[in-house]
Amino acid sequence: MSKYIVVLTNDTDIIKRLSQLIEEKSSCKLFATHSVEDSLRVMATRRCCAAIIDSDVYPDETAIEFLEKMKLVWSDMVRILLIGNMTEFDLDAIINAAEVDRVILKDWNQSQIKEVLHEAFAKNDMRNNLKKMSHIVQIQNEELASLNKVLKEKILLQTDEVMKINSQLSLSLLASVQALTHAVEAKDILTRGHSDRVAGFCLDIAGQMRLPSEQIEGIYMAAKLHDIGKIGISEQILLKPAPLTREEEEIVREHCIIGYKIVEPIPFNCNIARIILQHHEWFDGNGYPYGLKGDQISLGARILHVADAYDAMICDRPYRKSLPRAQAVDQLQAGAGKQFDPEVISVFCAFVS
Repeated sequence: MSKYIVVLTNDTDIIKRLSQLIEEKSSCKLFATHSVEDSLRVMATRRCCAAIIDSDVYPDETAIEFLEKMKLVWSDMVRILLIGNMTEFDLDAIINAAEVDRVILKDWNQSQIKEVLHEAFAKNDMRNNLKKMSHIVQIQNEELASLNKVLKEKILLQTDEVMKINSQLSLSLLASVQALTHAVEAKDILTRGHSDRVAGFCLDIAGQMRLPSEQIEGIYMAAKLHDIGKIGISEQILLKPAPLTREEEEIVREHCIIGYKIVEPIPFNCNIARIILQHHEWFDGNGYPYGLKGDQISLGARILHVADAYDAMICDRPYRKSLPRAQAVDQLQAGAGKQFDPEVISVFCAFVS
């Protein structure tokens, strides 16, 4: 299947250079346009994976305004802005408002533009795959809800046969949701394996606290899926190499609720969705999304919060380097009674120190 790229520019040299590159890929096709109207017509009739916009086509900063509108209609299209020099635009506006994927100087070299186009295709493929997988999960959730309704009406839920069916469906759904989790972590090499490590820490804590096996299994499952809601958060925010703005922080906080909505329809024995929803609540009530405190927060969420925070501290993030393990333990202990459940901190620090 051909991949389409639309370029908006009046510079024939840019079109020629891009055409030569695109022609090297037999599965790619370039649409050169000279006006906004032509670009919109191409994007409306072709499923383009990327758009390359020349800032010189516009007066002032309307190129950013056009890219902002593109983002609203074609959110999965990779947006690339060509500029004459790095002082021409406010980079914060480009990244935060228009969510431009790449900014390229017009005097690019061949290897640079090849890398950009390869990245554009890869991002577009990943976004499309995530959409497909999300749709599959939604369909499976609907089918499972419908099946449960029928089974309840026939009073069959207590039979071994029905329990087996539910178990198989749950495992199928879990596999789909875990695939989405891996897709979320694949966006950023720094977070790969985070969910697996956090799940391991949760097993250690819950085991030391001698919780029932069913409860331990539920906490482990919740830990594996706790960041699934980040599938609904923009990559530009998740991978931003600087502190987030207040508005961006509010968007990131939505991942708890998004994750809850994805997992809640799956009939696990333990309330995994509730743990995911509450895993950023603070023991003193200063967390999110609902400001719960103390025993209002499920024990599973309190355990997950400690494990999640520890792994985040000892691993690199786009905006900071990792902390030594001893320093991370000190920070956990300093937060006991405030951010974290003191009992969970005591158990965790006893075996991780």
